[in-house]
Amino acid sequence: MKIKTLVAASLVSMALAGAANASFIYTGSGTAGDGRPENGSATFDFQSLTHLVITLENTGGVGEVGGISSSLTGIIFGFSSPAPSGGTLNAAGTSAAGAVDCTSGAVTCTSAPVPAAPFGWTLTGTSTMSLAAGAGSFKPYGIMNNNVTGNTDGVSNPEHNNWLIGPVVFDITLTGLTSIPTSFSSVIFNFGTSGDTQTGTSSTSTSTSTSTSGRGASGEAPEPSSSSLALLGIAMLAVTFLRRQKARSV
Repeated sequence: MKIKTLVAASLVSMALAGAANASFIYTGSGTAGDGRPENGSATFDFQSLTHLVITLENTGGVGEVGGISSSLTGIIFGFSSPAPSGGTLNAAGTSAAGAVDCTSGAVTCTSAPVPAAPFGWTLTGTSTMSLAAGAGSFKPYGIMNNNVTGNTDGVSNPEHNNWLIGPVVFDITLTGLTSIPTSFSSVIFNFGTSGDTQTGTSSTSTSTSTSTSGRGASGEAPEPSSSSLALLGIAMLAVTFLRRQKARSV
């Protein structure tokens, strides 16, 4: 009887362990070719083996978001082993804090409706993925913040407007991932539309389980994988069987 109890307990433990998620934060900063500052952050929140949420923010301060080259327009991230076989950017679950229209050329841009997700952004690649504005053209709907000024360095150009105001959350479905990565092999931030990049630096990484306190960056409870659910189901059946056996022996 003790052996059967241990087996059931082991199955429960395996199921809960398999439902763990992980969150990674990267930052990128530097100077563009035209001398303007470039600052951004990215949070990668693995909700499950098939669900990745990426949150992008332009972190430029006052006086640092006054040019096209200061806009955050994409991110390239390489998976450490194991890597997925593909990914899909979902409209559902993708959102932005706001949007602005700077075409007037005024210092203060005008608030604008947030466009339909995913805002013309696209996701490409497998072991190395690229998430970029304008289907890779990096415009329109690059990411600014409330420090943006509309009267400098082409920010008012119609082809670049409107701009998104971060944080911007991208919801991604992954395929072919066998376990949640413990790190990324590389993270590169895209800025502007002229090919400026900044290498991301790892800031924080955390792993949490599906307990009530284990929530990712999106505030959403992590989703257990199908294998974890199967193990949990088997464990529950084992516990039920053991209870019935004990009742019969009384």
